[in-house]
Amino acid sequence: MQVTIEAITDAVTGSLASPRTVLLGATTLRGRLQYTGRGTTLSQAFGYALADVLALPTGAHPWEGWKFSAGWGHSTSPKLPWWNPRWR
Repeated sequence: MQVTIEAITDAVTGSLASPRTVLLGATTLRGRLQYTGRGTTLSQAFGYALADVLALPTGAHPWEGWKFSAGWGHSTSPKLPWWNPRWR
């Protein structure tokens, strides 16, 4: 049996102008945004292309206050730029 879900990018590491990695989420059956994983490091060109469609959230983000690793194998937590997953 194979189960698939649609994931959306809900936060990025780096900056909104030059994202380095994406943090992915999916909506649960109860409508709650759940963290599902992290992408690999983005190329500079792809980061700039992604930056063109990012927008800051209009309200509180459901992951506000969560801690994520700063990078693969690192134990520090970055300040994450949350953004609105709706395309501009």
